[in-house]
Parts: sequence; C-alpha cells; structure tokens
Amino acid sequence: MPSTKKVLVGNNATFECQYRDGSQDEVTWEKKDGALPNGRYFVDEGVLTITDAEKSDAGMYVCRVNTGIKDLTVEVKLEVQCKYF
Repeated sequence: MPSTKKVLVGNNATFECQYRDGSQDEVTWEKKDGALPNGRYFVDEGVLTITDAEKSDAGMYVCRVNTGIKDLTVEVKLEVQCKYF
C-alpha cells in the first residue's frame, strides 16, 4: 500500500526516494495518469519537490530506480487540501 502525503494548497510537497546502493541520478519521478506540474517541480538527488501545490497535483506519484538489473518502484499518494474548511 502506498504512503500518503498531505499538503495544503500553495505549499510545497516533497517526496524522498533514496537509492542507497547507487547513484541518485538513476532515480526518476513520474505522475500516474498525468504529467508532473509544468514549471513547478524539480528533482535533486532523488528528491521530488512540487512547488505551490494545486488541487490538480493530487494523485499517485511513482519513483523509479534503474539498478541495471531491474527497475525498483515506490508509489506515493499526494492529497492537496484546501486551506479553508
């Protein structure tokens, strides 16, 4: 079962996917059923940061590590909540 990350609209969402046995350059991120937010994300050493989260950013994100032998994957669910209830 994937873990869940909750952020408020307008905040940054950060996902870590550390591959301890190899280069972090082998780590890639994608959004299931969609694209990473255009111009509002960056990946640094396996860490995905989405800036200024919007409701449309909610969904499943997949970290992939190419080990050279097989691909390893980790899924994380992002929930983006309104600031006002």
